[in-house]
Amino acid sequence: MSARFEDKDFNLNLTELIVFKKRFSANSYLTLIFIFANYSFMCYAMAIWVSFVSGCRRFACCSAEKNKRKQKYRETEASNGNELEDLEASRNAEACRLLDEEKQRLEEQLKAAKARIFELEAQNVKSRAASTPKETRIRVEKEAKSEAEDCDQVTVVKLELDESNIIAECESLHWVVEKLNDEVATLRTKLNESILKEETSNNEVSRLASELQKSLETSERFNETRSHCNELELSLHEKETKTRELERLIEQLYQTIEQLKYKQSLK
Repeated sequence: MSARFEDKDFNLNLTELIVFKKRFSANSYLTLIFIFANYSFMCYAMAIWVSFVSGCRRFACCSAEKNKRKQKYRETEASNGNELEDLEASRNAEACRLLDEEKQRLEEQLKAAKARIFELEAQNVKSRAASTPKETRIRVEKEAKSEAEDCDQVTVVKLELDESNIIAECESLHWVVEKLNDEVATLRTKLNESILKEETSNNEVSRLASELQKSLETSERFNETRSHCNELELSLHEKETKTRELERLIEQLYQTIEQLKYKQSLK
């Protein structure tokens, strides 16, 4: 052992080893700093790219959803308008049908009354003709004709009264139809107002949901950044610990070399 420590080449090799370790330590620090800087730059670039892509996707989704809501609103308004028009047309058709039925019923009653009157007149004429002489028969026929004319006049008056009643009923039905049209217009206005309110509330809900999504994304990015910083801090702490350990080992190596030099000088 003493012979090996006295060799000059061994002292030279130890000195070169120390210089090499110092250079290696410095180069390691520079390399670690360079790697850390590149890694941080890549992380920030990736975060910016992810934020840009998510923003574009959210903008596209919001535009599509907005167009879908507009299309749904237009379809709803068109369907409501068609339903109201169909309801109005059905009510008008029902009113006209009722008027036609009432008119037909009155005409049938009038025809039946006329037929019954003619039948009674014929029976009366026949009975009188059978029980009276010729002069009386002629007088009876004239009276029957005059009675028939009077009956026709009464029938005409009755028809005029029925027609006036029908006209009055038509006017009342027209008034009812106008009232129903006013109610339909009022309901349509209220429906449009409710649709507008619903659209406003949907827009407000969408805005709040978008703001909540943004806040959640911001919080998530903040948590990711904080966890990444914690990881980097832990890694830096580990590297500092290793660096201190290397420095301690180098210091021990220096002390060992000094002790060896001292022992060599004593010998």
